[in-house]
Amino acid sequence: MRRLLVINQYFYSDIALTGLYATEICSGLTRFGYDVYDVYVITGTPSYTIHSPDAPLFEILNGVKVYRVPLGHIKGRDTTKLRIKGYIKFLFGVWKKANELLKSNKFDFILTFHNPS
Repeated sequence: MRRLLVINQYFYSDIALTGLYATEICSGLTRFGYDVYDVYVITGTPSYTIHSPDAPLFEILNGVKVYRVPLGHIKGRDTTKLRIKGYIKFLFGVWKKANELLKSNKFDFILTFHNPS
């Protein structure tokens, strides 16, 4: 079985397009390649809007192992300062979680997305 690690700031249940794309790609790989791919995702807690719903720090969605890094109470993208604070919290959280996962798993592929401006 091949292991894929996906890193993206947004994932389901956030509404950002990169999160929706990442969710579809990962769910598709586990749905259609259920015996071929073991998919892990590192993402932030939902934060695209101030009304983003809370989500658990770990859950399995459609066979995808989703690890969310906490962003504190940072939600929304209304100001540049708020966006930068969210990006910094996300980057440090991902670095920590990725190191943890890389110690216990060997990944065949790592896929990352970038946020549109």
